[in-house]
Amino acid sequence: MRVALLEHHGSPSALRVKKRPDLGVPGPGRLLVEVEAAGVCIADVLLRMGLEQQAPGLPLTLGQEVCGRVLAIGDGVRGVTVGERICGLTRNGGYAEQCHLEAALCFKVAVDLAPSTVVALPYDYCTAWLCLHRLLRLQPGETLLVVGADDGPGRAAVELAAGAGAIVYALGRERDELRALGAQEVLAPEGAAETLRDWTAERGLDAIFDTDCGEAGVALATVLAPLGRIVQTGFRCLLDRHRSFLRALYKVATMPQYSGLALANHCRSVAGFSLSGLWERPDLIQQAFSQLDLAKLQLKVDRVYPLDEVAAAHGRFQDGAHRGKIVLEPRRA
Repeated sequence: MRVALLEHHGSPSALRVKKRPDLGVPGPGRLLVEVEAAGVCIADVLLRMGLEQQAPGLPLTLGQEVCGRVLAIGDGVRGVTVGERICGLTRNGGYAEQCHLEAALCFKVAVDLAPSTVVALPYDYCTAWLCLHRLLRLQPGETLLVVGADDGPGRAAVELAAGAGAIVYALGRERDELRALGAQEVLAPEGAAETLRDWTAERGLDAIFDTDCGEAGVALATVLAPLGRIVQTGFRCLLDRHRSFLRALYKVATMPQYSGLALANHCRSVAGFSLSGLWERPDLIQQAFSQLDLAKLQLKVDRVYPLDEVAAAHGRFQDGAHRGKIVLEPRRA
């Protein structure tokens, strides 16, 4: 089989397609899947850059989102048959023609749904749902600001929060699309804090969902109401068009920090989230999957690449040029 292998951290060109032996029979609780589509997410890009804090050893095949056909079933797996299409999350290994998946991190997919569309769900929407409902505890009628609303999890957060009855404000560029997803208002970063104070009649925001995690989010935190909550995920501020590792390290070193004392003075709270922190809690991931209706979600694919163009796919993601999910189809010519 062919895989996109990362042998050293670096720019998108560090990803090389190579041949490897086909995978063997999956172990207990696992599935062997023929990969029809693999999603590209921020966690893949940060790991390729060498910025993931709990990075596995190299060489490594990236890819945390997979949709494909079941080829073989490990001991202890129930309710799945060979030939069925499933979609799910994996620690890594999705950028390949075959992949082993934990059955507990997967869900079944109807045959009439395109794999390249379905694979837009696991990382972005699972992240958004868990942040909104488990960390922020968002309630109907509360006000939410989504920072980085053009990003995958940000876009999903706008849609899910609006669907749950929240009043959603979005910081992004795709005004018409974000309004269609349910955002009440869409604004640019410049002067956003003052605008939000006006929109909330000086009361302040109940919650902020921040996928950028840079200076903009710190400034907007001043608009939180007492008992307001922030969740940070994704950390897109570490990416830039220059694709410079040194610039990224500088951003890590100078990333804004929240003081517990300052938070206490204003009765605010901050949480961080990464799906990789939940690999040992598949019950929580399955809880999110169970709440996501594929037939109703506005899943959006930006561009589909063959595996041979994995470097171009990562480059497009890192440059911030995409609007929707970037997808790899390993068996596409």
